[in-house]
Parts: sequence; C-alpha cells; structure tokens
Amino acid sequence: MRGGVTLVIPKGAILYTSSDPRLFDVKPGACGIVTESSRGCKPLLGGDRVQNAAVLGEGTIDGRGGEHLLGRQVSWWDLAQHAKVSNKNQNCPRLLVVTHRPRDGGSEGDQAGGAACRRAGGQGRAELAGRG
Repeated sequence: MRGGVTLVIPKGAILYTSSDPRLFDVKPGACGIVTESSRGCKPLLGGDRVQNAAVLGEGTIDGRGGEHLLGRQVSWWDLAQHAKVSNKNQNCPRLLVVTHRPRDGGSEGDQAGGAACRRAGGQGRAELAGRG
C-alpha cells in the first residue's frame, strides 16, 4: 500500500489471495513451508511507513486457507496443523500488515489503518468493517 491510497472492498465483493506461495516468498522457497522460523512470506496487502492509507468497505478478504496450495495436496490450514504438532512455525502470508509513519515525529508502530478485521464464521475470511 502507498500513502494517500484507499482500497475499498464493497459489500458483496471478495478479494481472494493466490494459492501460489511463490508469489509471497520473502526469499525463494520460503513461503508455504513449516520450519523453525516464520516470516518467510510477504503479506497480501502491506506497506511500510505508510501515512493516509486505508482499507475500507463491508466486503471480504478471503485468504483461501482451506484450499490446496498450487501444485500441492496441502492447504494453509494443513501447514498450521503440521506446525502445531511438530512445535514449529508455518510460513503463510498475512492478509494485512501496515506500519505507519507518525505525523508528529513520534515512534512508529503496527497499525491496521482504518479497518477492523474479524474472522467470519470459521470460513477463513476476514470481513472488513469500515471506520469513518
């Protein structure tokens, strides 16, 4: 995301993430695996030191957690279960990660800039509740 940009997901619209973990790799082959460390994936929507940006609307961001990854017989949720039982970490993309740039020169922090996300009925989707 870039400063001054607002992504609006209207009611009834669905923004799907890709089932291809290679599109989210921080380094080649790092996303879509279970390892000792995490953070091998870039987020679906992300921005660093972003100011005046937002994700709004009553639409849905669907991470497709239960669907098979491209070319594999395993889902993001399968990886999560494997990581849990093996006491390791799954490397999966987060839906929204944004850091902000403070206007007053104060300290930086993680923000979900203008959108409240909630899990919708166990379907692996985050519904956005726009804030004014």
